[in-house]
Amino acid sequence: MSKFTVKSGKVFDRLVKKQLEIAVKRCLDLPGSKLVKAIILMGSYGRGEGTALQTSTGLKPFNDYDLVVVGKRMTEFRRKRFQKVLKKLEEEVSEELGITVDYFLHTVNSLKRADSSLMNYEMKNGHMVLYGAENILDIMPDYKAVPLREATRLLLNRGKLLLDIQCTLNEYKCIPPRFNLLYRKFLNKMVLAIGDSALLAFDKYDISYLEKRNLIASTHGMKSSYWLMREYKRAVDFKLSGDQSFLPEDIEAYFYETKEYFAHFYYWLESKRLGDEIENYSKYWRVINSTKINKNFKQKARNFIVNVKEFGIEALKSPSWLLRHPRERLFAVFPILLKSKITEWEADLIHILEGCEGRLNNGITKFYSLRNFYL
Repeated sequence: MSKFTVKSGKVFDRLVKKQLEIAVKRCLDLPGSKLVKAIILMGSYGRGEGTALQTSTGLKPFNDYDLVVVGKRMTEFRRKRFQKVLKKLEEEVSEELGITVDYFLHTVNSLKRADSSLMNYEMKNGHMVLYGAENILDIMPDYKAVPLREATRLLLNRGKLLLDIQCTLNEYKCIPPRFNLLYRKFLNKMVLAIGDSALLAFDKYDISYLEKRNLIASTHGMKSSYWLMREYKRAVDFKLSGDQSFLPEDIEAYFYETKEYFAHFYYWLESKRLGDEIENYSKYWRVINSTKINKNFKQKARNFIVNVKEFGIEALKSPSWLLRHPRERLFAVFPILLKSKITEWEADLIHILEGCEGRLNNGITKFYSLRNFYL
C-alpha cells in the first residue's frame, strides 16, 4: 500500500516523506515562522496519485511538491514580506532536493473566503496535512461545483507549455535532446488538461485520476472524442505508473498533433462557456468581445482599477475590456499566440488585449508575464 502514489511501495514513500520533512522543516526554521499554523501538501502527491518515474537507477519523484503554508491573520505588508521569504526558500529547497518545491501562502482569512477555483476545490478535497491541525481546511467554503471558466483557465495554464515547445522549435528548428523528457512531460500534462476540461464541461469531474480514467468515456460524441479518450487514458497510465513507455516517442510530431487538437477543443469549450457556436477565431472574437459583463458594481470597479494599473492609458482605448478581469484578455488572445504567422488584424488584437507591440513574440512574452498574476 502506497501513501503518496497509487502503487510505488514503501521504499518510494520513505523517499518522498524524507524530502517533504526537509521542506517543512526549512519552512518552520524561517524567521517569522511563528505565523505558520499549518503546512499542507496538495497536488498529485497530496491526493496519493503522485508519479514515481521509472528510471535505470530506480524510482524518482517526478511531480512538483505543492505546499500550502497557512498563516495566521496578518497585515498586507507582513503577508507580502513573508511571501518574498517563501519565494526565496522555494529556490533553495528545490535546488537542495533536486525537484521543484512550491510554497503557496494562504492566511486563515483568505481560506475562509477562497473562491470556487479548481485549485481551491482540489486543495479542499484532496490534500495531506504535514504540519498543524488536520481539520484546518474545514474553514474553506463548501464548493458545490467548479465554474466552467476554470476549465478555460486550466487550458491556458497548461497551454503555456505548448508555447514553451513552440518557442524552442522556432529557435532550434528541432527539440534538443536535453529537453526530451521535460517536453514529453509537458505534452502529457497538456493531454491531461484537455481531458480534465472536457470532464468539467460534461459535469463529470473528479479529483482522482483513477476515477477520471473511467469517466473520460462520458465525453463520447464530442468532436474527435476517440483521440481524446485514447490519449487521456495513456497520459493517466503514465501519471500513475511512471512508466516512460506511455510517453510519446516523436516529441515534435506529437506536439503538432496535440496543438491541432487543442485549437479545435478550445473553440468547442468556449462555445459551451459562452453559449454560442464557435468554429474559428473570427467568430470567437465576435462572441467574446460582445459577451455581456455579469458583474456587480464593486467587481467592475475593481476590474477597472486593475486594468488601468496594468495596461496604463492604453486600456481606456478598449472600453469593452475595462470592466473585465484581465484573465479574460488572456482567454481572448491565446489562440492567436499559438499560430506560426498572424495577420495585421491579429497583431492589432495583441496590442489591444495585452498592451504591448503587436508582434507574435511580444505577445507571447507578455502572456508569460500576465499569466503569473491573473491565471
